[in-house]
Amino acid sequence: MTSRRSAPRSKNGCWTCRARKVKCDECQPICANCEDRALNCDYAPRLKAKRRQRQRSDIERSPLVSNDRAIVNTADRFSTRRPSVASPDVSRTVLPSTAGDENELPLNLTSNDWPIPLTSTDCQAIHHYIKDFVPRMVLKTPQWSSYSALLHLCTKHALLAHLVVAFSVRDMAHEDDAELDILAIEHYRKALGMFIEHLGSSNRELWITFPALWLFIHYEQQYGDSPRALQRHLEGVRDVVASHGYALFPGSIGGSTTMNVAGEEMPRQILDRLALWTIYHDAAAATFGFGGGLIRLLKEQYRGSIERIRPSSSTAIRDAWGSGYPPEENFWDLQVIPLENLMHESILLRYELSLLRQGNENGLDPKGLISIGRKLKQLEQEYSSLIEAALSRKIERTTILSNMCVAAATYLAVVIQYERLAFETCPSAAVSQTLQTCASLHEYEGDGYMRKVAWPMFAAGLEIDDPIHQSWLLERFDNIKGTNMKRAANVLKEVFLEKRRMKGSVDYLSWIKAGKFQGFVI
Repeated sequence: MTSRRSAPRSKNGCWTCRARKVKCDECQPICANCEDRALNCDYAPRLKAKRRQRQRSDIERSPLVSNDRAIVNTADRFSTRRPSVASPDVSRTVLPSTAGDENELPLNLTSNDWPIPLTSTDCQAIHHYIKDFVPRMVLKTPQWSSYSALLHLCTKHALLAHLVVAFSVRDMAHEDDAELDILAIEHYRKALGMFIEHLGSSNRELWITFPALWLFIHYEQQYGDSPRALQRHLEGVRDVVASHGYALFPGSIGGSTTMNVAGEEMPRQILDRLALWTIYHDAAAATFGFGGGLIRLLKEQYRGSIERIRPSSSTAIRDAWGSGYPPEENFWDLQVIPLENLMHESILLRYELSLLRQGNENGLDPKGLISIGRKLKQLEQEYSSLIEAALSRKIERTTILSNMCVAAATYLAVVIQYERLAFETCPSAAVSQTLQTCASLHEYEGDGYMRKVAWPMFAAGLEIDDPIHQSWLLERFDNIKGTNMKRAANVLKEVFLEKRRMKGSVDYLSWIKAGKFQGFVI
């Protein structure tokens, strides 16, 4: 594998290519990249971010949230009273009657649709969410994605509105932009106060739970100062489900398949999708020594709930958009269902492996190991054509093929960890195939989509000794945004140094437990 630099981004290229960090041919109205991937090719002019002029004393008084931004156990540091939005700073607020073109929002939304007053910077951040952030997250038309459906949910409650604006402002900001960072933290803090109040209220609207928790987790993944805050969010998820599981998962246990959102009946499949994403994140956290409590609770107290919300999740986008959902988008969704199924099963096996590894101090459970081995073999047989396609270099590049690479790499990463645990030798074949699928994805999509295979790259990196492959992996991690990715890259660098001094596997988790490195979740 050769290490190559990403193609330089053109200043005149479409915003879709620039967000994905791939070279654009600048052909208008639709460039070749967007046409090949059926993406929305966006050449709309962008407004330069407007900086708020703040006095030094005002900045010094701004509430910077410290490392412990947790959902639970924070009443002593944040007021549980819902922050007032009735008297916003008029100089920073977009009034509907005076809003110009710069404040018209995407997805046919207006500032009137939002439950909080929006500043011009807030509006620009929402544009950024749709035009720049979402294209980096999905390989389908951004307008018809789960992330866009989530944005509509955020217009139904002030808590969610503050959260999505906080995330979007922070994502839009440059690394040295303290003004925007402070604005994002202000929104985050208001949302946190509302959520604490939500948890303590007898009239809580449970439908906001998973959208809020997913946004909290996503924010901490990208910008959190401490993994402890992320851990507490996951503990908060577990505690909420322990108390209100039957209300949160009614469709999976014989209840209603709709939800009441601000007085309107809506399909609840999008909530199932967000719940499933949160479950997957809990499984990922278990790999790194924390998390896993939510999955354990669901398996013990709400048996079958995970399996039953998986089919519901697969139709979430279509159900969220209703009759206006384009047939070609529905056809695309149908094609990725097998890929999502392989991802789902692989992630749950990743969780089971983490349990085995945690119990390894008292001796490896042979029955558990045999069970996981059989399940991996079944997945290999069931999805052999999919995995072979992801490994092939002869198939024409498509967005479906890129998603095949993600699913196959995730499965192969589980194989790597299983073989290391079972045989205590380097699983060279699985490592080689994992690197191959990741390299193909990078060739197809550039660095922007590599966060989808961050864990497979990390799992392969723990096993390789070749400096060229090591350098390539570190370059990929360096080009992925997020504090968790940076922490993972720091550990991986130390692993590579250690492997030059010794042979065999490196116990990087002991470094994290000892405080040598901060924890992370990928």
